[in-house]
Amino acid sequence: MPQQNIMLELSRTIYKVNRIMTEYWQQLMEQEDLGDLQPTIAAVLLPLLEKEGRMLSELAGNLRMKAPTVTVIANRLEELGWIRRERGTEDRRQVHLFLTEEGREKAKILGRIRRKVLQHMAAGIGKDRLVTANKTLNQILSNVDGRLS
Repeated sequence: MPQQNIMLELSRTIYKVNRIMTEYWQQLMEQEDLGDLQPTIAAVLLPLLEKEGRMLSELAGNLRMKAPTVTVIANRLEELGWIRRERGTEDRRQVHLFLTEEGREKAKILGRIRRKVLQHMAAGIGKDRLVTANKTLNQILSNVDGRLS
């Protein structure tokens, strides 16, 4: 099979994996009574469980999201009472995000969901194949990312 056809099939598979993973996250969130939220909530909340006080701009960069998108998610999390914001003491433009007690509990639920998703993703795939797949996908990411202006 020509390389172009292989890459076309791979790009389709990546798209499908992304779609099914989002659907699976949503299903598991619904089972935890979090179904009225989007899985992107987890993408913002879980890093705060790992390290409190992350800057909104740092999260946006790490998640490959635009800062206004993360701001909208942070607004929703703040409305829910799951996070609080603090302005930087040296630079008032910096916004640091912190979990509330309720937010910490919800983040722990999302952490359990993430572990379940990862377990199901890896089922039947050996560690070596997972490492190779990760390296390959990271190279593809780097190739494409280098083309963005």
